[in-house]
Amino acid sequence: MSDQQQRRLKRAVFVSGWTPGPLPAVERALIQHGVVVEWLAVPTPPVGIQWLWNPFFLAVAVVLGAAFVSIKFTSTHLRQPFGVYILSVICLLVATAVLLRLVVGKFVRFSIQQGVLKLQQRLHANQSARIDLIAGFSWGAGVLHWLLHDADHRSGGDNGSWQRDLPPLLLLAPTSIAMAK
Repeated sequence: MSDQQQRRLKRAVFVSGWTPGPLPAVERALIQHGVVVEWLAVPTPPVGIQWLWNPFFLAVAVVLGAAFVSIKFTSTHLRQPFGVYILSVICLLVATAVLLRLVVGKFVRFSIQQGVLKLQQRLHANQSARIDLIAGFSWGAGVLHWLLHDADHRSGGDNGSWQRDLPPLLLLAPTSIAMAK
């Protein structure tokens, strides 16, 4: 970053992941140059309290509870040969694993969408306090990556139209691949 760009920076927003990683060191350096640094918390499953607001949290609990009840019912009420019992338990476990995987995927996707929404709200909240830089680490950098992805799709792939609306982004160790899985 050139000296002219550093002098121009006045406000930065940091989005951390499960840990702040190197962001506190970057914050100290920016503060020494007169930059106001603001931290923005985004939902990070399954750490923190915000993930409890995810509606798919209830779905995970329901899937696990239904699996437990099904296995308990099968073992106590159905008089079957041991081989049939084992086969039914294996089928229930496989079905539970598949359902749980689908629900966890929705759970993570909801957290990503909430993080992107929070960033969009912050970007449009106070135009007088313009943001000159957004830096993210780990999950926060992954959410920034999803913000870029969503903005690109909203603009129909015309990169120039939405890039003018976003400040420069610094993505440190984004978890984009893990989030996409």
